[in-house]
Amino acid sequence: MLFLYTNVMNYVRMNNRNLVVGGITIMAKVSGKNSWALLLLILAGVVLGGFIGYLAKDVSILSWLNYGQEFGIGGAGSEGIIRLNLGVMIISFGLTIKITIAGIIGVILAIIIYRRL
Repeated sequence: MLFLYTNVMNYVRMNNRNLVVGGITIMAKVSGKNSWALLLLILAGVVLGGFIGYLAKDVSILSWLNYGQEFGIGGAGSEGIIRLNLGVMIISFGLTIKITIAGIIGVILAIIIYRRL
């Protein structure tokens, strides 16, 4: 039994945090955290923070959560929007970003949650 265990352990081993079977690396361990998870958590924090800020704008005590700055290309109407006329169709481009206190708090909470994972 010991002979079988020794042969298996020589065949399957861990080498520099990688699983090696018969000299072939099968599975490499990931050192560090997933950056896509951080990006998704930050986006969720911005969206949820902005939503909470929007809901709190009519509450007098919490109205400061919706305080922020809006900037971008184009506006709510048709002024300032970039238009591309291709003859057959017209494509309009516009981008507006609104950063609020609630959105910043959401990003901070998302980073804290990511670090706890």
